[in-house]
Amino acid sequence: MWYVTVTVLTTPANSPSIYSSLLDTTISVVDLPFPMNIPGVPPGIKSIDKLLSMSFFVPFVTATKLIQPHFKQVIESFPTIHCIISDGFLGWTQQSADKLGIPRVLFYGKSNYALTLSSIMLREKPHVMVSSVDEVFSVPGLPWVKLTTNDFERPLNELEPKGALFDLVAETSAAAFKSHGILVNDFYELEPRFNDY
Repeated sequence: MWYVTVTVLTTPANSPSIYSSLLDTTISVVDLPFPMNIPGVPPGIKSIDKLLSMSFFVPFVTATKLIQPHFKQVIESFPTIHCIISDGFLGWTQQSADKLGIPRVLFYGKSNYALTLSSIMLREKPHVMVSSVDEVFSVPGLPWVKLTTNDFERPLNELEPKGALFDLVAETSAAAFKSHGILVNDFYELEPRFNDY
C-alpha cells in the first residue's frame, strides 16, 4: 500500500480557512511570510479575497515573488518531494521546482471552457475580423460558440494585448509550458469537448 504525505504551503492570512478545511486529515500546513507594504496595493491586504478592486491584482500577484526564498527553503527541508502543485499565477514556483529537480503541476480554478477560450483568443485572435466590439463571431475550432469582443476583459479583448496584466499572463504561461501538467477545477464528463481541445 502507498501512502502520500501532503503539505500545504500558504500565508498566515489564508491559514485559518485552510486549517478548518483539513481538520479530519493528516495534511500539514506551513505558513510562509507574506510581503509587507506592497507598492500599488492598499496597506494590510494579505490575500486576494481582500482586494478592494481587481486593479490591485497584478501588483499583489507580483509581490508573491518575494515569498520564493522562503518557499525554496521549506521545500529543501523535506527529505523527499515527488511533486509541487501550485496556483497558475505563481509561475515563480516553476523556477524553484526546476532548480530542485521536482516536477511542478499547476492548478487553475477556472474551467477547461475558460482556459480554451482564453487560449484561442490570444493565439487565433478571432475578433480581428469583426467591425465592432458587439459584433458576434464564431470561435475557431468551436464553431457552435458565438461571442463578441465585449465578452472578454482586457487584455484578451485587445488585438495587440499589452500592459502589466498581459505581461503577467505571458510570464505565467511560459512557466505553464515548462510544468508537468495542469489540474483544472473541472471533470471530463462536464466539458469533454473543451478537455479534448
